[in-house]
Order: sequence, then structure tokens, then C-alpha cells
Amino acid sequence: MHKVAVIGSGPGSFYAADHLLATGNFQVDMFEKEYVPFGLVRFGVAPDHMNIRMVSKAFKKMGSHENLRYFGGVEIGKDIEYSDLSERYDAIILGHGAHNGKQLEIPGEDLEGCHDAISIAGWYNAHPDFEDYKLNLDAKACVVIGHGNVAVDISRVLCSSYDEMAKTDISTHALEQLKDNHIKRVDMIGRRGVAQLSFTIKEALELGKMEVADLVAFKEELIMDEEDKASLEDPHNRYRTRIIDMLKEAANAEYHKDRKLAVRFLWSPVKITGKKQVEGIVLERNQLVTKDGKRTIEATGETIEIPCDMVVRAIGHYGQSISKELPFDPIKGIYPNIDGRLVQSNGDTLAGLYAVGWIKRGPSGTIGLNRPDSIGVANLIIEDAEKGKLNKRQKNDDITTVLDTAGVHYVNFEETISVEEGEIEAAEDDTRKRIPFTKREHQLSYIISKR
Repeated sequence: MHKVAVIGSGPGSFYAADHLLATGNFQVDMFEKEYVPFGLVRFGVAPDHMNIRMVSKAFKKMGSHENLRYFGGVEIGKDIEYSDLSERYDAIILGHGAHNGKQLEIPGEDLEGCHDAISIAGWYNAHPDFEDYKLNLDAKACVVIGHGNVAVDISRVLCSSYDEMAKTDISTHALEQLKDNHIKRVDMIGRRGVAQLSFTIKEALELGKMEVADLVAFKEELIMDEEDKASLEDPHNRYRTRIIDMLKEAANAEYHKDRKLAVRFLWSPVKITGKKQVEGIVLERNQLVTKDGKRTIEATGETIEIPCDMVVRAIGHYGQSISKELPFDPIKGIYPNIDGRLVQSNGDTLAGLYAVGWIKRGPSGTIGLNRPDSIGVANLIIEDAEKGKLNKRQKNDDITTVLDTAGVHYVNFEETISVEEGEIEAAEDDTRKRIPFTKREHQLSYIISKR
């Protein structure tokens, strides 16, 4: 039986592991640095999207497979080394995600009141690294840079009422801060046009159902030329037509609610203004042009300044390598690969090394997209195993020997999923169905108490 190590416990990792296990020819060991599993599902999905988090039920079933061993609380590159795995496994799947936010690279980005989307998502999703994170919710106006689903989530949460969020899985510290949320307006800025919008229909429809905030749009920013209109005829772009119709309706609506969420198009940030604290942001208008058959933007030179107290950059994530022994593309923030097989700078593949999820392809796609992508990578592993092209193991001792020698306090799968049971118990007298345990010590102490 082939031994496979999987680094990370997000959707991409579980889908790949499940497909390998179904063959009956693989033993999978999964390593997760946190004491709680599921990566993006737990820490990336907005707290009011509890239905999306239901996918974890499928992962719980996958994780209980007799040929899967789970090691929670193990960080590769810190607790044990990558070489400890490469010496003992026939294949390694890198699925540890992308956890760093891209910079705008404009003046003023270091001012107080400028935040990264990863920090805010970690703040409201109870990620241990952000348990003490504080937003200045005395701010009256916020500008969110980006039009992806994460940007929409953050904009929506900041425009939601305390009562709305008190029914979700939001962290306790974020919920307490939202009691004194003074934000009256959020402007969500995209550099491209409305025909190129990148958030999903589900996210868009939620913007039209906010209890205390009006959805705002501007007629002049929704104008499309014939090329844009023609692009919407593509069946893959039909969903954009529904969103555009909704935005047109918003542009003609009367606004009566306490807060406003404005979706803006064809603007790029050029400077954040202020002395120590954010006071505003300067935007430059873009225009769409076609170059070499592709739609792109050009700056027009026209600028405006929007007064604001907070700026959130939500323009994408990038990953980091777990080892200097592995090839890595620092510009894209991914392991260089061909269809999931890691490759060296000369294009040669590395035996037994694979990547899945965002560390493979960059921060794109929904949770569901990980399934076919990861199954495709798993099929490559099966193919390479059949052809004898996997890694050649150098040692036959079990990885638990390495972990025990290093004094690592790891937890198994039954233990790691028990944390959620404790969180549900903690919410017995609360409006929330689950009160997330934010501190790692709290998570581990709960696990130990149940042993």
C-alpha cells in the first residue's frame, strides 16, 4: 500500500485524500497545523454563510476512513521538517492554502485604519491569530478594494446589524465590537467594468436582502459598449446579466435604510490620504479597451477622493512555501506545477510531489471547484503509482516516532472534530448556534478534557 502525506485539511486536501482512499491502494496521513480542521470552510467562509459550512459534514465522513490518520496541531517546517515526510512517504500532497494578503502598493497603505481582508475574515471567523484584532468601528465610512466574494462578504458584514450577526457563527470578540458599529457607508471598489464583475450570483442576491443597508449603484458606471454586451451572451456569463439587472434596479431606487453599500466600477486606488489615520482614498477612473483580442483597462487620468476612516484591501491572497527544499514561485505565491505535479525551474517534474487548492492554482474558485481539481490531481498520483514514478522512501519507521521524539502534542480526527461539539454546547444559552473557541489553548484543553 502506498503511503501519502497530505499537508493541510482544507477542501482540496480532503477531496484528494478521499479519491485516493476509494481505490483501497493508499494509506493517507493528513497534517494540519491548527487544532481545528477544514481550513477555508472554517476560517474563510463568512459567519452568516452557515449553510456553506455544512460541507464539513462530508469531510467528517471522509476523515473517519480506516486508512486515514489525522495529525492536528502539527506545523510542517516548525514542529517537524518537510524532510521528515519526504523520507517516509511515497507521495506528498501540498494543500496548505494561501494565507497572506496582497498589497495595493500605493502611498498611505501603512496608515492606521488600513486593513487586509485576511485579518478581517480571521477576526470574524475566530481564527486564533486574530483573537485580539480590533477594528475602528467608530469609523463612519469604509472603502473596500476588490470585487471578489471575500470583498462582498466583508462589505456585507460591516453593513449588517448586531441582531443579524448575533444569529450567525461569528466570533465573540467580533460580535462584541459590532455592538458599537458606527459605519454608515461602505464603497466596494472594482477596477474593471460591470460586464467583468467577479462575485457570484449568490453573493449578489444577498446584497439586495440586507436588513439595515441599501444597495447603491451608479447608472454611469453600469453603461456597457457593444463588446461588453456581446460577452454576456456567453452561457458562462449569463449570471452576470442577472447581477447587472439587480444593480440597475439599485441605481434607480430610493434609499431609506440607515446604511449604504455602494458597488463601484472602473476605479483604481492610487493613494490613501491622512496623517496617522486614514482620512480618504484617491481613485483614478479607468476605461475599458481591447488589446490583442483581450478586454483590459486603461487609466484616464481623472481622479476623485472619497472621504473615509477605513480602507480594506481584498485583492487576493498568496501562499508561502513550507520548505526551502521545494520549488516556489514568490510572484504568484504558488508551487510551480503542471496540472498539480510540482516542477523544477527546468520544467522537470518532481517525483511524488503534488499540489492542490489555492497553493496550486492561486486564490480562485469556490469550495466546490476544489473537488474536480483535487480529483484530477489524485488521478495523477494513481497513474504515477501504477507506473512506479512515486518518491522512493528512505526510511520505514512511522512518523509518530518523529512526532513523539519532537514532543509534539498532536490530536487525532475524532478529537479535532469534537471541538465543534464543545462550541455547540457553549452556545446553549446564546443566540448563536455555535460559539467558536478562538484560543488554541482553549481548543486543546477541551480535547484533553474529553480523552
